[in-house]
Amino acid sequence: FKKPGKAKSRFPPVIDPFSRTLAAPISSLRHYLSVSHRIGTNYVPSSKGYYIDIDHRTIKYKSVDGKNKLCLNSDKEIIEPANETEEYEGLMNPDSADHERIQARKDSYNRYMQYIDEEIPVDVIAPIRVYWINHILELIPADLHAIDPSRVTSLVDSMLKEMNESYYKAVKKSILDYILKDENEMKRLEIYQTLNSPIDWGNNFYTGIEPEEEWKQNVMMARMLMSENLCI
Repeated sequence: FKKPGKAKSRFPPVIDPFSRTLAAPISSLRHYLSVSHRIGTNYVPSSKGYYIDIDHRTIKYKSVDGKNKLCLNSDKEIIEPANETEEYEGLMNPDSADHERIQARKDSYNRYMQYIDEEIPVDVIAPIRVYWINHILELIPADLHAIDPSRVTSLVDSMLKEMNESYYKAVKKSILDYILKDENEMKRLEIYQTLNSPIDWGNNFYTGIEPEEEWKQNVMMARMLMSENLCI
């Protein structure tokens, strides 16, 4: 028997299907102990390792501080993936490129997209609100005489379908990005690099379009005039 390359076991789960909370990450299940078996959970942190062994009908202790975690591929050598610049240089100069690191970058990307496209179910994502779609449709002009009505309907349907797919893909990406903030989860899922990772609030400066000084002066002047002349 030869295990197929696309076997489900090749992609460990990221969502807990038995949780009452939708989209609950399985990373919370660090230890295989049910809540009913953890007799010390609600007392003190040092006693949270006590559990009931139903096979021997005794009370036992299990260290939950760093051992007995979810299975990690610790035997596999971890190769640091190449960055974007190194990948471009590898394409321009393949003879001097570090092919192992470039391949590690490709593997991480392929696994990353596999989880987004296939491994995270759509059922755990809240559907698009209907009033969002209604507000979008209200922006479409009612009278488009130059275009056949059937053509307009076809275009709107295709755009709504694309918007729906983009919405679910963006939410699944955000779920995966949140899970991959845990280094242990990155090792377990064998995704050692995230592309276009989100920036945490407060960790980056504003990089948008900066207005000119003349525009700023006009805004300040208009604000002063309004504060002096308007009655609030």
